[in-house]
Amino acid sequence: MLWREILLTPPTSADPTRNRYWDVVNAYDARDMCEKALKPEEERRKRQLDDIKKETTEGKTIQAVPLKVVCLLDTVDPRGPKGK
Repeated sequence: MLWREILLTPPTSADPTRNRYWDVVNAYDARDMCEKALKPEEERRKRQLDDIKKETTEGKTIQAVPLKVVCLLDTVDPRGPKGK
């Protein structure tokens, strides 16, 4: 699964872990398919960061910053264990 981590700005909580969230970009049947999709997604993230840098220098407010994209097994959830 291809996951993306997002940082919310301005912070919505004093707890820094609550200002980040993960979402699934896409699911793949094989790891190599995910790895193939990872590079274009990472390039897209870098373009977004460049746009964000430009917008912040222009004084615009940014709502979310893409931090990273990763391929993980479907049994791995980057958000951590679920509470019972």
